[in-house]
Amino acid sequence: MSEEAMTRFPVPDIDDLPADLQERIEDETERSGFTPNVFPAFGYKPGQFRAFFGYYDALVDNSPLAREELEMVIVAVSGANNCLYCIVAHGALLRIYGDDPHLAEQIATSHRTADISDAHKAMCDVAVKLTNDPAAVEEDDIERLTLGV
Repeated sequence: MSEEAMTRFPVPDIDDLPADLQERIEDETERSGFTPNVFPAFGYKPGQFRAFFGYYDALVDNSPLAREELEMVIVAVSGANNCLYCIVAHGALLRIYGDDPHLAEQIATSHRTADISDAHKAMCDVAVKLTNDPAAVEEDDIERLTLGV
């Protein structure tokens, strides 16, 4: 177990994880330039790791959105949820995929004032609305998404 982990449950060393988990963590580290600490933490329960990241991959891989757009939505929703961990982790990914060092902070603070297109504002508006009050999402919200305004 890692000596540096600040947690109440054991976080395994990546080298002690099953080969498929090690490979997935290595791929993510290569792609993003860092290892999000959720990866080794989920390694504590390999079955849950596989289930969580399998679901995550299904959403990301089968999305018509570009990776930058997915990270925009995640950061906007994380801001609405006041989830600092997700803002930091996905903000780092948004900086990488969006090639903009300030975009994540703008979106986490207020996507409405961020330097993004009207289509991206509409996308974030609907995502935040779905997060805060899903019953309030109406047909005109969906129409904004299809029109990109």
